[in-house]
Amino acid sequence: MRQALPLFDRELAALDTLWLFGPHPLSLVVARRARRRGVAVHLGIRQHFPDYLAGRLPRGLRPLASAGAWSLEAAFRRTARWAPTVVVGEDLARRWRPRACALLDLPFALIDGDDLVALDEVGERPWRDPVRLLTVTRLDPEKNPLLLTDLLAELGPGWTLRVAGDGPLRDRVEQRAGRLGVEGVPQVLWEAMAAGAPIVATAVGGVAAALDQGGRGLLVPPRDAGRLADALRRLAADPALRRRIARQGREEAGRQTIDRQVARVVEFFTTHRRTA
Repeated sequence: MRQALPLFDRELAALDTLWLFGPHPLSLVVARRARRRGVAVHLGIRQHFPDYLAGRLPRGLRPLASAGAWSLEAAFRRTARWAPTVVVGEDLARRWRPRACALLDLPFALIDGDDLVALDEVGERPWRDPVRLLTVTRLDPEKNPLLLTDLLAELGPGWTLRVAGDGPLRDRVEQRAGRLGVEGVPQVLWEAMAAGAPIVATAVGGVAAALDQGGRGLLVPPRDAGRLADALRRLAADPALRRRIARQGREEAGRQTIDRQVARVVEFFTTHRRTA
């Protein structure tokens, strides 16, 4: 840390604006030093830190870690009183808006205009037998990938699933798929919307908000393969529904391309530039 601070100070001398993501203890230190040197400081918040940490620790470590996480969260929120803040999604916006001197809610969709399919193509592709599903995920406990094998077994013949992702549960997913008699093929929301694909997703985290509470995709409870299968069958039987939710998703993706998000961030930073 002592060796790093002089390096930070040299970099700060060349900056007009500093965008710090967290909560992270090092970000707090750098934020104070930047403020003293007249550099505008903005915060970036991608998740509710106590929940984020709790989901990644063994149960026995959670009480102690939770206390530290809440302390760090509180320190970051105090910093937000003078540092304009960018958050990801409306759930975080509700948490931070009462405390932030200025706040921008940004989805951080990593798509650009070239990723968008033509609107007149959205929802027009027929669903043929077999119906081919795609999921993009990390194969770790947080994402519950074992649900995918249960889903495919529930759907039965006429459905295939390709998994794009890897992680510590990959072997277990493949083994479970074998036991259930379904084939696992290891291989996200904004990419699917940009591609004009109808979406079925579990209502966890910020997924429901991103899908407009079901307006841009069908939502099902987590860990319920039966409800997930029902939603997919509903889509398979209703071309008009597929077309409607896919088109609404594509329209939202068009509003959230990288260039539009960059423009919003630049406008936010320019409007709320603070150096004191």
